[in-house]
Amino acid sequence: MAAAFQTIPTADPAESAFVVTIDDTVINPTNIPAAGTTFADWELGQKFRDDAELWRGYVLVDATNSSPGTRAFVFGKKKTAAEKLVPFNTYHSAEMYGWPAVVEKIRNVSYEDDGTVYSNQNYAIKSAVNVESVIKVEMFQDAEAWSHSDLRHRRPIPDDLMLNSSDRPITCLHPTITIRIGGSLSGANVGGFVKEDPLKGTNLIYPATNFTDWAPFVIRDSQRKSNGLWVREKVTIYPPIQKTRKFF
Repeated sequence: MAAAFQTIPTADPAESAFVVTIDDTVINPTNIPAAGTTFADWELGQKFRDDAELWRGYVLVDATNSSPGTRAFVFGKKKTAAEKLVPFNTYHSAEMYGWPAVVEKIRNVSYEDDGTVYSNQNYAIKSAVNVESVIKVEMFQDAEAWSHSDLRHRRPIPDDLMLNSSDRPITCLHPTITIRIGGSLSGANVGGFVKEDPLKGTNLIYPATNFTDWAPFVIRDSQRKSNGLWVREKVTIYPPIQKTRKFF
């Protein structure tokens, strides 16, 4: 059986895959290896080189075109669970990102009018900005694709809230906000009579958003095939550096 063993480069410059090219006359439906078959377990695998033992654990990742009368099979390195978490390349860059507004501090305000004490809440709000932000790009490679759960990440999801007597909602991140209904919110004047608010004295609670301030998060995580191997690119974005702000 005529065959050829040829190493090929991968996205990771420190790692090789290899291609085995075999005469088509010996290929039939029963000896075509399934994806993930190790080179050592393939019935048509053989000792092509003195160091063939080093390649025994590589698995089938692709089949490619070859010259007429031959078939070519690509084998790549399958990582352990721990190895799969180690990037083969990491670098930093920058891109524009729109960071949402953030409720940074809540202050209770009370005032008196005609002997009645009213209470309200003011909010110190960090404005939304669209600014160039640092990103970290990590690249990984494996013979098997990453799972759906590996590529899922928490990302900041703001709420739309009416705050500080604004005339339109503010899209923002925020902690848990509790508004006690009472005082100036106690009722409405209808025809000279005060109609009591049935919610008077109760609390209106806005649960905190999943992020309560700007923080690093994975903005993109995707994978693609390259020479039969899966190459994953994970991008983490970092918020801009800002001066510490104090509220009184």
